[in-house]
Amino acid sequence: MLKNALLSVGLLLAGITPCPADDLSGPGHWTIKKAPWGSIFYDPVAAGNHGMEANGDDVLIKSGHGMVKVLGSDVNGYRLVAGNDVLTIKLVNSDIEIRWREKVWTLRGQNGNYTLASNAPRDTVVFERNANTFTVKGSAGFLRVTSGPGILSIDSSAGQATVKTDPGNRAFSGVPMDRLPYLGRGVFISFHGVGVLLDLARLFPMEEVAEWREWKPIIGQPFDPSQP
Repeated sequence: MLKNALLSVGLLLAGITPCPADDLSGPGHWTIKKAPWGSIFYDPVAAGNHGMEANGDDVLIKSGHGMVKVLGSDVNGYRLVAGNDVLTIKLVNSDIEIRWREKVWTLRGQNGNYTLASNAPRDTVVFERNANTFTVKGSAGFLRVTSGPGILSIDSSAGQATVKTDPGNRAFSGVPMDRLPYLGRGVFISFHGVGVLLDLARLFPMEEVAEWREWKPIIGQPFDPSQP
């Protein structure tokens, strides 16, 4: 408690206002940068003894992983730098491109619908909404959710499910929610103890299934602060 309090004071003096355990980056994660497409964050517990300092828009993090620089802004995009290793986040109109080594993630939006292309893992996922139905489809299958008065109908490549809600009652039947493809939060990228969240759930809200979505990745792996 004392260490976290001292750290928070130090961050405030440095001009950084972290958001602990917020709804931006996940439970236990502190948001370094909030962006329209998601956030840049880290896990203060996993980081161990560490320090942060700010210089304008730039943030420097020193921990047992070494030193990571978070450079840039929403307007000009971001660069995460750890030694000679660089991750870039570029924004072109409504498109977002994240590059790290040979890995590329691209998100394109049009009229509230999105296409996520990734080579880590290799997939192209399309998010579409029409009236009371939304659909997510890619190489792992499809998920279609339709809401109506007192009922939520789910059709997917894993099977069908139904949630009926009446005052004081709720009945669930069909395939378990944890088997549904693409039911998650977004894309998590681990970079030398710092995380990047491409937050599809914020860009393409899926309130109908929010309680089952949790903080699982839509594709790829969860954030792992131990990964280089």
